Amino acid sequence: MGTPATPDDYYDHTPEPGHATGDIWCGLPSYGALKQEHVAGIVVTPACDLQNSKSETITYLPILSFDAWFATFSALTDIRSATQNYCRCLFEQAKGEPFTLSSIPAEEELAALLALTESLPDDGKFRARVLAGIGALKAIVNHTTLKSDISSLVTLFSQRDFVAKCERLVTNALRSDTHFLPARGRWAVAAVADDSFASHSLVMFRYPLTAPLDILNLANAPNADWSAAIAEYAPLPAARFFQSKKPVRVARLRPRFFADLLSRYTGLYARVGSPDFAPSLVTTLAEDICGIRKA
Repeated sequence: MGTPATPDDYYDHTPEPGHATGDIWCGLPSYGALKQEHVAGIVVTPACDLQNSKSETITYLPILSFDAWFATFSALTDIRSATQNYCRCLFEQAKGEPFTLSSIPAEEELAALLALTESLPDDGKFRARVLAGIGALKAIVNHTTLKSDISSLVTLFSQRDFVAKCERLVTNALRSDTHFLPARGRWAVAAVADDSFASHSLVMFRYPLTAPLDILNLANAPNADWSAAIAEYAPLPAARFFQSKKPVRVARLRPRFFADLLSRYTGLYARVGSPDFAPSLVTTLAEDICGIRKA
């Protein structure tokens, strides 16, 4: 058994010049795919394409801090389910009418639930969790809220369950479409506002994005006036997304850690898949396996 890895093992903070698979950039555009206008991203373009100039673009996967990830629709299902469960318990206890959340709750709907919940007496249990869930759902559906309040998530799920959830995210056991990267600690670039992995973060496999290689070459070159430099690339359709911020390469994920990330990323899309059984048929098949026969 090898020596356990530490966060310091993950990154080369002074990578060699030139583009490489595993490069981590800050200030990359999200093109509206995420709430953040700019994100950190890790390059997944094959090394041979980068080294031999076979590609005119670089493909990258967004990196979001944990509190930012919990404010995305990726976290909606779990947060909505927990909120709905405690909402049902609270209103049953208060003998009130049930309140069913939409699959994607609107802000007006959450405001109505908030008013109803606040009108009920504090039971010391369910009410606080429902209020925390409403806050977490608001963070997801509000387009300008970039981060979720972690303390609210702890209240909603309970400290034990939320810690267990985060442990499974850290070990890449909870979801197949995220990959954990530890914080860079003292190497964080304070001047870069979207240096997401200055704190512990998640790579988002379902949001691959691309940037023109020419623009990232320009970003790698010294230039005092980014606005003037990027203006020369105005004919490129993507250039307008780079006008307000110059991308900065901040690190490179070391090969032994990148190999696992790439294997999981490609595995997510390499699945052929097949149509699911109808729920009623699943129940019938399970009963057959268990030897249960309905009259």
